[in-house]
Amino acid sequence: MKPSKMNVSTKYTLIICAVLFLSNTVLGAILLIHSRAATVSQIQGRMLDVAKTAAAMLDGDSLTGIEADDLGSDACKAALKSLSLFQNNFDMAYIYCFRETKDGRFVFILDPSEDPAYFGEELQPTDAMRRASIGTEVVDTQAVTDRWGRFYSAYCPVFNQKHEVVCLVGVDFNARWFEDQMHSHVIIVIVISIISILAGIIASFAIVSILSKKIRLLTEEMKEFEEDISELTKEVVPNTSLPELSHEENPNGSDQTEKLRSVILKAKSELRDYIQATKKTAYTDVMTGTGNRAAYADRTEMLDRAIESGEAVFSVAIFDINSLKIINDTNGHEIGDRCIQLAARAITTVFGQENTFRIGGDEFIAIVNWADQALMKRMFSKVDALIASGAEKEDLGISVPTVSKGFSEYDPLVDSSYLNVFMRSDNDMYRNKTAFYEQKEK
Repeated sequence: MKPSKMNVSTKYTLIICAVLFLSNTVLGAILLIHSRAATVSQIQGRMLDVAKTAAAMLDGDSLTGIEADDLGSDACKAALKSLSLFQNNFDMAYIYCFRETKDGRFVFILDPSEDPAYFGEELQPTDAMRRASIGTEVVDTQAVTDRWGRFYSAYCPVFNQKHEVVCLVGVDFNARWFEDQMHSHVIIVIVISIISILAGIIASFAIVSILSKKIRLLTEEMKEFEEDISELTKEVVPNTSLPELSHEENPNGSDQTEKLRSVILKAKSELRDYIQATKKTAYTDVMTGTGNRAAYADRTEMLDRAIESGEAVFSVAIFDINSLKIINDTNGHEIGDRCIQLAARAITTVFGQENTFRIGGDEFIAIVNWADQALMKRMFSKVDALIASGAEKEDLGISVPTVSKGFSEYDPLVDSSYLNVFMRSDNDMYRNKTAFYEQKEK
């Protein structure tokens, strides 16, 4: 007895279900990975924005060298009041100031919380604190446990007029809150993936049902055709019988296979488009269309690998919109957002969208794979000109917004990582910003 062959309908059902199930599963996994990275970046960005804003409100000169006896001074009271505003109005656990001692320890100096640390109480040091102490805002990638609980923290330096790090602002977010944000995100993505898989399976059964119906009609037509040929043969050649066509052989089978192949290729094409769109969404800043923090992190990792292999050639340009807080407070955040978008358009026009990243509320970075100081200055002039012409066209109702700029080139004899180049660029930008405000006060 011959083993029964799998009929065409069953074969197509299994193929289409398998393809759609695997496609949706892969898509769900990719969505989970990329969207989780984007969510982490957004949460960390929010933490850094709070720390950076708080640090910007503190007077670094007045906090230079303060001791326990200075806690009652006007400067310390003003600083504590500023920190208290953040403590009471943002979704965080603690905000405080601390500094690095000469022997490399980190100690509290200001703490507005209800259960404050005493002046000089030592903090458990982390890599993020050490990085922040050299002048860059950083977020802990691992939760830290102390006597107040378990937290993820963001740190931002406070500078004096000499651009020296006077102290650091620390912002603690409850680790459970951070992890709950991530868990809820994972659950949402999983639910969406399951719904997508179920929808795909339902759709596949609907498609196969239609195909099966057509195949059944073709089979019935083939059977009728076989009977007609048999009858015609008997009439033309009496007493002669021809072998019957096997009902398992479908003359149109190859055509049906091509139709199925076309469906599969279309699904693969749509999957590729979906993945590309998802990746673009995960790596694009919504407001400006530039690269976001996740895209920026990828680029800096690539540059660090290029530095290690000795193949790096690049320059880093940093832009920061001047007086944006005053624009927001005076003219409203809508005008402030339009200024951010105007600056983003100018920078991407000059440096290219693929090279431009928004890393803060009003801070952008352009990374280019060349090193030419004269060319960079000309491109800075183009950015200023585009902002001025754009502001005139948009009629913002305010004076033309400006940006502070700084840049630095990678020097293989000096730089061991991308961070070294970034720090020089950042320092150059802050010198430019200081000069802007000094000129403005004259």
